[in-house]
Amino acid sequence: IVFFSDRSRALSAWMVPMANGRPTAEPRMVKDDVGRVWPRGFTREGALHYQLWAGFDEVYVAAIDGTTPTTPEPISLRQALSNFYPTWSPDGRFVAYTSERRADGPRELWVYDTTTHREERVPSAQKVGRPLGWSPDGRRILAAGPNDGRVLTVDRVTGETQLVAKAGPGGRPHWLPEGIVFGNQKVVVLQDAVSGRQIRRFDFSDAGITMSGLGLDGRTAMALWKNGRATLRNIASGTTREWYDPGVTRLGQHVMAPHQSAVAYTGFGKDSIGDWVSLKVASEIGDPREVLRGRGAERIVLVGWTRDGLHLLVTRWTQ
Repeated sequence: IVFFSDRSRALSAWMVPMANGRPTAEPRMVKDDVGRVWPRGFTREGALHYQLWAGFDEVYVAAIDGTTPTTPEPISLRQALSNFYPTWSPDGRFVAYTSERRADGPRELWVYDTTTHREERVPSAQKVGRPLGWSPDGRRILAAGPNDGRVLTVDRVTGETQLVAKAGPGGRPHWLPEGIVFGNQKVVVLQDAVSGRQIRRFDFSDAGITMSGLGLDGRTAMALWKNGRATLRNIASGTTREWYDPGVTRLGQHVMAPHQSAVAYTGFGKDSIGDWVSLKVASEIGDPREVLRGRGAERIVLVGWTRDGLHLLVTRWTQ
């Protein structure tokens, strides 16, 4: 058996001979200080392959318009161990992100100004997790609590923090023009960002619902019923649209098209050949239309629409 252990003060590869399920000798080191690795298996010739994580996480910024895209540049040159979770402000000027400045210190919320090329720490007295979104005016940042399920808003200048809710599973929170929307178990809530008053509530706890969740942009919530019915709830207006897709037994992500009523979603099912995943588009008229299908180990994850609403972006790979 080959295993990885830090018994030598550094994570190293070790080997121990086995017979009848028991070790026959003491473990011996094969390779010292291999780093953060994940074993991937042996070749027929006996070579062990492993994945190695090296270096630190970084956020890069680059312009993608024009005939020649610019070279990506790190958001915080030589000042941070790692930077994570970049989130653009509505006007595209600021980037909020989580930064790890010291190996023994907490992660902090920072904001980068793409106009002045300056970065500043948000001076919050409370610990704040990853940024999730921005207020429509770009003044406050919607953020998660530090692994405690809270949803917070933080003033990017003063660091003043307000609790929105103690949320649970149900999709990533969003800050819409109408308010803050978040999921909590099988309930989706639209809440006024200033007063904290609940504007609208969507309950998906009906026993006939197999699963539900928020859309990628937070504008809609979708549910799949045991009888093959799919329902789409508009968060801002509260209106409901429904259609039947009886082959789907499980939902993936969904998102509305820009400036039109079509919704794209991924659904999972099984037939006589095996498991499949399907990318579909449902409009207000007719049955949903399938635009892409994968089978077996192939994965299709919906990313979103292009701005003109004519194309869909997906991540597609075979595991």
